[in-house]
Amino acid sequence: LIKSTLNFLKSKTSLNKFRLIKAMQMLDEVEFSKNYEKDFSYKISRHFDYYENLLLWCKIFLKNESFMPYHGKNEAFALLFPMEKIFEDYVAYMLKKVNPTQDIKVQNSGKYLISKNDENCFMLKPDLYIKNKMILDAKWKIPNDSEDEKKEGITQSDLYQMFAYACKFKIYDIKLVYPLCEKTQDLQRKIAEKFFVFKASEHLYFKEQGQKDIKVQVCFAPLPF
Repeated sequence: LIKSTLNFLKSKTSLNKFRLIKAMQMLDEVEFSKNYEKDFSYKISRHFDYYENLLLWCKIFLKNESFMPYHGKNEAFALLFPMEKIFEDYVAYMLKKVNPTQDIKVQNSGKYLISKNDENCFMLKPDLYIKNKMILDAKWKIPNDSEDEKKEGITQSDLYQMFAYACKFKIYDIKLVYPLCEKTQDLQRKIAEKFFVFKASEHLYFKEQGQKDIKVQVCFAPLPF
């Protein structure tokens, strides 16, 4: 069953194909299962109970059992993914795809918010950085504009974060990127072409550079599912 599962997964993924082949080589003398139902019906003795969890995963793949809720006595499994990271990577991929000539950095670092005793503290790492042009920060959440319409559901902490990025990286074009879904479609239409504006000219550095405003625009990325 284990070898059959490895062989099944080998045909489904190229990323871990080499590791799967190596694992199958360790089971070279073991035959493939010819009857999944029959083989899964055998009881596991207490001497081999360390295989129990592994065989449960084999059953999921070989019998095509879903991770969704279902009836029966079988133990249900769930896979949890860090969606904020997946969304960030997705936005980065799409941005690079439509801007192949741009030097787009992901999680660009090198700037710090403050220093303490001549040591830098609190590293600033915007999700996406286009040198000297733009910073984009992906937010895997649904803005709630029901409490204060003029804030458009954008949190104060997010804007503080964007202002810190603008000051430290000396960037005047900031984008907050949220997922476009059924719950955000109305908000997207409502705030299209609108900006949050920091009055940069009120701050010494920006005044000396002749800059007027730092614009923060809320954008929405369509999801592929």
